[in-house]
Amino acid sequence: MDYKVEILSAAKEIATEEGLSKLNIRAVAKKAGIAVGTVYNYYPSKIELLSEVIEDFWESAFHGIKWDSLPGNDFCGNLDMVYRLLHQRMKAYKSNWLKDLSMLGSGDKEIGRIRQKEYFDKIHGRIVHLMDMDSKMTNFPWDDEFGREETIAFIFSNMMMQLRRGDEDLGYLLKLLTKIFH
Repeated sequence: MDYKVEILSAAKEIATEEGLSKLNIRAVAKKAGIAVGTVYNYYPSKIELLSEVIEDFWESAFHGIKWDSLPGNDFCGNLDMVYRLLHQRMKAYKSNWLKDLSMLGSGDKEIGRIRQKEYFDKIHGRIVHLMDMDSKMTNFPWDDEFGREETIAFIFSNMMMQLRRGDEDLGYLLKLLTKIFH
């Protein structure tokens, strides 16, 4: 038996069914059918286990996206597709774990945020990549008042806000971006 795989599987099940706030070492050990001490051998703290669950979520969320097969000339369409895939992945969780993460204790929250920031940086990088694929975006007359980085940060923060709310699509944001860039 691969205990680490069993532990992570049990932790993901709890996170999916009950939310991140219900994830604890005892519950994971019980779900996996192993001793609490065995869980601690692989994950010395709850936050290390929580971080692994968060990392697994983001890895699996991005796994379904075939970046090289996206049409290169449609930033808004590609952004919509990426958002819908992320939304679908989040719907698998019975509670919105983006909200759950904000309810963790301060020490756990900080470590969780650091780990999650790594994945948010990946999403940010993917938005940049999608923008670079669209000639309308690369040829847009960016300037000091309407900068590319500020626009990407605005898009990203709106995407995360809409994911937290559970919105199925980017709706108004896509309409706004289409008006601006087309």
